[in-house]
Amino acid sequence: MRHFFFAENQRIVPLSKPCPTIPKYSYKPMKIGLLTFHFSENWGAVFQAYALRAWLRSCGEDAEFASYHPRYVEEGKFTASPSVDGMKRNAKSAFLQFARLRSSLFNKDSLDDLEGFRVKHLGLSNTPLRSKALLEDAECDFDLLICGSDQIWNPSQQFGLDPVYFCNYRSSARRRISYAASFGSSSLPPEFHAELKEHLTALDAISVREEAGAEFAQTIIGQPVQCMPDPTFLLDNYNDLLDTNSVVQEGAIFAYVLRSGTGFPKLSQELAKTLGTSVVSGFNPLRRWKQIGTPVPGGPCAWLSNLKASKLVLTNSFHATVFSILFNRPFVAVRLPGTKAKLSNRLENLLDSVGLSSRMIEANQVERARELALEPIEWSTVNEAVSAMRLKGQAYLRENIVACSAMSVASMDEGMAHERA
Repeated sequence: MRHFFFAENQRIVPLSKPCPTIPKYSYKPMKIGLLTFHFSENWGAVFQAYALRAWLRSCGEDAEFASYHPRYVEEGKFTASPSVDGMKRNAKSAFLQFARLRSSLFNKDSLDDLEGFRVKHLGLSNTPLRSKALLEDAECDFDLLICGSDQIWNPSQQFGLDPVYFCNYRSSARRRISYAASFGSSSLPPEFHAELKEHLTALDAISVREEAGAEFAQTIIGQPVQCMPDPTFLLDNYNDLLDTNSVVQEGAIFAYVLRSGTGFPKLSQELAKTLGTSVVSGFNPLRRWKQIGTPVPGGPCAWLSNLKASKLVLTNSFHATVFSILFNRPFVAVRLPGTKAKLSNRLENLLDSVGLSSRMIEANQVERARELALEPIEWSTVNEAVSAMRLKGQAYLRENIVACSAMSVASMDEGMAHERA
């Protein structure tokens, strides 16, 4: 029998019997639409999408991704503006399209594996809907819409804020919430504040991934905003995704680098000497620096399997750090340099939440990296913090599912009363 939860004085209370607010109807699985970067050629984005859907479906709900797949996320958007800002946008768009072409020519096996992962583990089969208008015309019949996680609220240089990623579009959904959505940094520039307020106030419940983001959102709408863990923390087992046959070398250093490779060649070489092992590196389609170590072939499952089999993880990636924590793998987290440093706020927040802030370094701190490589981690304490985060995220989602169910029952009661009249 399904167990329900309801809110009582702002507290989530588990019940041993079905929720008393819906006693006379057999429970029909909630049809839940998910809006996130499920299509991205980024393993972290793919895994957070997988985790949210997998957990909801493990609860018996009918969760699937809305087929929204705007081109600007991966391809950018060119502008005719001759301004400096316009030239920067065009340069970014040109690089994104070049990177996609390069991947299609030289990384076909990894991309094929990714596509297979999407079909098998994300349940994707629908035709991509490239615009808000097409999404609205499709009239997807969802009861509950959930936007998040990942950096869906980080305005792109080419497009700005996208209302769809706030569930702010025409839909028959009875309830719209965010789960652990991220701004990508601690705040947004002032020119986005008015539009952001409009989108946030359209949501029935708001949660963001970082504490700084929650504080920022609260200043925008003048109401408390909850902070929830990344969806990858909702699951306590990823064994179904592991493939030991894809492990390049057991006990290697797993290097996964995003946005900047500054300092990583030297760090990886020195850590390899310290630990007496080699270096393997995860696939990154946007890499602009020389390959670090032996590349890991294959898609998301190969990436995850090699990370789990490693002796140490060296990374500046949020999700590589998440899985290091979930798999209890020792790691060294590297702060992004220069103007990109603010993008490390989410990583700092994550490490602070599990008591591992000391494992973050600057790219030039080679000696500190060596010390951390040999410094043991008290995983029992970390795992307790992770367990608390997991329960918090699960409770938030259950509460909103029940709230949506109650709305459905109220609608049914109203319909029956109308028929009797």
